Amino acid sequence: GRVKAAPPPRAVGEGGVIAAYRDTDTSAVRQESSILMGKTFYVVNGDLGLGGVNYTKPELERIIARHGGRKVQNYKPGVVDYVVAAHMDVKVRNLIKMNVDILNYDYVWESIDSGQLQHKKPMHLMFCSDETRRELELTMDRYGDHYFEPIASIQDMQKLLAQVDDEAASALAQDLVEAVHTELINA
Repeated sequence: GRVKAAPPPRAVGEGGVIAAYRDTDTSAVRQESSILMGKTFYVVNGDLGLGGVNYTKPELERIIARHGGRKVQNYKPGVVDYVVAAHMDVKVRNLIKMNVDILNYDYVWESIDSGQLQHKKPMHLMFCSDETRRELELTMDRYGDHYFEPIASIQDMQKLLAQVDDEAASALAQDLVEAVHTELINA
């Protein structure tokens, strides 16, 4: 019979932990802001290196520390405020089974860029827990447009409009025509 080839070696380090799951030493990271202060993040994974700007798990953890956040290596209910991931994997699927919100790491960048921790929005969520879904239904429409916050940028507007289906777009266009017509008549 044929002899099976040996599996490729895994980058196993101290304590037998695979490199991708080792704790990141953030003790030397200089804090630049307090945007994420008081919040604990579990970074499940980083990018797979598939083009564009990519961030590894350790890089994301250092960025979180640089902005005052704390990172942990495992999800702990009541301890972890935000679970962040770049892609779906076994760990993310297990957290979904636990009904835990999974945020794309763009959420961290949006918070840093805006200078304050952002509210969770559908565009940030890889998975939304039942509790968060109920909260979002009270504060925004089905496309993620917040009832109480202005749209921050052209890019955010484009993301929202990209989610609107053709039928809804036609109804929206008709509503806009009627609103403009009413304004012109009352002017």
